[in-house]
Amino acid sequence: SSSSSSSSSSSGMKRTSSKVSPADAADDAGEPETKRVKDDEVTGMNDAAAVLQNSSAEVYEFYSMPRIAPRTLGKFVKKSMSFDMNTSDENGRAWDFTRANMRQKARDHVRDKKPLFIIGSPPCDQWSIMQNLNNGKRNQDEVHRKLVEARIHLDFCAELYQMQIDGVRYYLHENPTSCLLYTSDA
Repeated sequence: SSSSSSSSSSSGMKRTSSKVSPADAADDAGEPETKRVKDDEVTGMNDAAAVLQNSSAEVYEFYSMPRIAPRTLGKFVKKSMSFDMNTSDENGRAWDFTRANMRQKARDHVRDKKPLFIIGSPPCDQWSIMQNLNNGKRNQDEVHRKLVEARIHLDFCAELYQMQIDGVRYYLHENPTSCLLYTSDA
């Protein structure tokens, strides 16, 4: 049988989680678990939607042109921002997170503004199976430099996510499931 647990955060939003037993999984053979939605999860999603509709939530996108945030602006959120190389800060400087000062500025912004949601889409090219097929033919110093840079971006996103967790807020990490990041000691 399955068991569920729920808790309330300081925002009043109900969080739910479900555990599926092997017997339940066998009953739904062939159906991916990610497509299963329990009644208490629907209630939790409805509660979340109600909180968002009555909130002053902010959504920040990192490593992404404004895609998700503008679609929610006015519907669910009061403010959205995109932190990307193609967007700029109040001084007209690109959000280039290879630069330590820009990473710190973004950290400070998240710490001070406490957005409800962060969506992180760090560059995945160095974790791509296809991109790495030619690594043997490329300059190895360049391959190493790009991998170090990719690690900086990934670690930076992890820091932002931890800030969200510590503040009982939310994040979404967006990268292809087939990338090497999930299968290596990245």
